[in-house]
Parts: sequence; C-alpha cells; structure tokens
Amino acid sequence: MSRPNFFIKKLLCQPSSRKLLSKYYLYKKGFIMPKNLSKGYNYRGANMGRRDSITEPNHPVKFHLREMKMSSCGAYDQGGAYWGCGDCNIGFMFHAWGQAENEEQEMFVRAKHRQDAKDQILEKFPNAKFYR
Repeated sequence: MSRPNFFIKKLLCQPSSRKLLSKYYLYKKGFIMPKNLSKGYNYRGANMGRRDSITEPNHPVKFHLREMKMSSCGAYDQGGAYWGCGDCNIGFMFHAWGQAENEEQEMFVRAKHRQDAKDQILEKFPNAKFYR
C-alpha cells in the first residue's frame, strides 16, 4: 500500500473527516472497481455478500485485486449486495478476479489492508500472483 493511501485510510477512520474525504478517497485514489459487479439484489432485498467462484485453485492465476467501492453508508457494494459496514477495526472488502485456464476465478475477502487480502487469497490459491 502506498503512503498516500494509508494516510487517507487513517483519516477516514476518524469520524469527523470521513464525510469530507469519502468522495476523494473513492474516486481520486482509484478504488473504483473496473469490473462491473452483477446485480446483488432481488425482489426480496439485498443479497448477503456474493459467492466466490473457485474452480481451479491449483492453477496459477494472476489476480486483479481492488478495494471495493461501497455505498455512502458503507454497507452495500456497487451491485447492491450487502456486506456490512467496514472500518479500521474489522477491515474493508476486497475483490480479486483473474483468468485461470478455463474459467474466471473470483474471490471476496475482508481485510484491513491489501497485504492481508493477498494473504487470504494465497491460502486458497497457493500459486496466485497479483497485478500491482
């Protein structure tokens, strides 16, 4: 994690600056998900999270890993799925996706920072690599 991102996350953990920096944090610092998430709700309401798509765990996969952009209340992703509010104590939601030999692999993890998210993904995909 680069120094400016850490500084902004640290400020976001302080309630007084959260509203001020939230738009800057999400849009200017590049935490917008480049992959569109599917619709995460139906006629009964929001889904509770999303399913991981793990079909080839031993195949070497190069993952894109991004912190998920959440709604203004911090509990829903762009597609409307419910994750609960993240903060500095329990972590934020990360989305990893990459192409294996036959199918796309996808994982969602809650981590305090990018390195923790990588470690959780490496538990499931021991041969994984990551884009910067």
